[in-house]
Amino acid sequence: MKKPFMTILSLLIFFLILNQNGITQDYNQWGLPEGVNARLGKGWITDMTFSPDGNQLAVATSIGIWLYNVQTGTEEALLSGHTELVTSIEYSPDGKTLASGSLDWTIRLWDMENLKHIKTLQGHKGAVNSVVYSPDGKTLASGGDDGIYTWDVKNWQHQKLYKNVFTEITSVVYSPDGNTLIGSSKKGNLHVWDTLKQQKIEMLNAHKRHGSPKEYLDYMMSVAFSADGKTLASWCDGKMRIWNIDNRKLKSFAIQSKSSIYSLAFSKNNSTIVTGSHDGKLNLWDKTTGEHKRTLEGHTDKVTSVVYSPDGNIFATASLDGNIRLWGAVSQLPKRIFTGHIHSFNFLTFSPNGKTLACMNKRGDVSVWDTQTFQHKLELIESLNDKQTPKLSHRHNRLNIIKGLATPLAYSPDGTTLAIANKDNTIRLWETDRGQLKLKFKVTDDLAQPPDENNQNSNPHTITAL
Repeated sequence: MKKPFMTILSLLIFFLILNQNGITQDYNQWGLPEGVNARLGKGWITDMTFSPDGNQLAVATSIGIWLYNVQTGTEEALLSGHTELVTSIEYSPDGKTLASGSLDWTIRLWDMENLKHIKTLQGHKGAVNSVVYSPDGKTLASGGDDGIYTWDVKNWQHQKLYKNVFTEITSVVYSPDGNTLIGSSKKGNLHVWDTLKQQKIEMLNAHKRHGSPKEYLDYMMSVAFSADGKTLASWCDGKMRIWNIDNRKLKSFAIQSKSSIYSLAFSKNNSTIVTGSHDGKLNLWDKTTGEHKRTLEGHTDKVTSVVYSPDGNIFATASLDGNIRLWGAVSQLPKRIFTGHIHSFNFLTFSPNGKTLACMNKRGDVSVWDTQTFQHKLELIESLNDKQTPKLSHRHNRLNIIKGLATPLAYSPDGTTLAIANKDNTIRLWETDRGQLKLKFKVTDDLAQPPDENNQNSNPHTITAL
């Protein structure tokens, strides 16, 4: 499938570099290479954090760092410069600087008043997976594939902790008082460092690992402190453990969840833990007992990030469905949705008049874009409540393309219908104006039949348009 994919990718690039007249620049034109007029989508989300005043939400993605106005929901800027995916972002305590880590082995510092790049920190000998400021803002800690580093904010000189330990660190976190720095590793260990004495306290085997991880999210281990510093949570391989910290002695118990956990955050009042799960649901847990309190629904895919605003009044969740949702911490109701953070496209096709472009990602989701304005028009996904609709393929699975098809997307000659071939060996016909599902066919060899259990003798229809 590499040749068709490269052909389609080349088609997209060719399309983007064509001269377009009368296009008003918006976020689709920010930070583009020379000669390119627009991008479709904002890249998939890797991390997010609120500014200290709570007015801005920074979102790390595969193409850069998006800045959102929390009150209006509008895009304010796109910070670009890393040459690889941005893995982690963190505001300085005074909000004047944003630090970003990347797979390109560097840390970048950004002036948040002028929205400009200040400095690039080099020293890591591998990917930088996590960055965090100390509570007093005097030190920046970073965890990467080559260990843990600390950087003096005054002169940006760095030192490596655990010099004799060569392990891949997935996240770093300071205790609220700044006296302890904890790094988590891909091996499932927690490395605890005393920042006052500048010495190692202990290494904990927090999560036992068995076999190799099935996907990127499964083996990434992370940790989080509660606001009062008395509780630590660690999650790895979709499982979570809660550590009660008493005189630097850690005692743990596991939270039992029906669906694998991929992200979490402590509420600011220290009573609740919010977790994001494999099934797209958010679950609220009692921090002390681990008792399940409530389930929130809205996302349609894995929830990969959860973060509270500094005042604790709202929390944000990011998902592989491409959306960021803001929730009221007290009401636990959705307040706002930021859209457009889609995955890369595998298949593309133009409408006959060239005014729209339909794109399918790895999961099988289809987005329709206006080629004149580059605005997102439609998202063609059947209701998750439809029991007759098989679940779309996992984002890491390859599409099971129906034999004989060069692409699983095709417009009707008049452009009013879009046919989509899915992994479940069905073809769905969508009305392109309103995004409504018109008909669904079950495919067997070269013949197709509308699925009708009450009419076994219905005449087959050959799918000639595809």
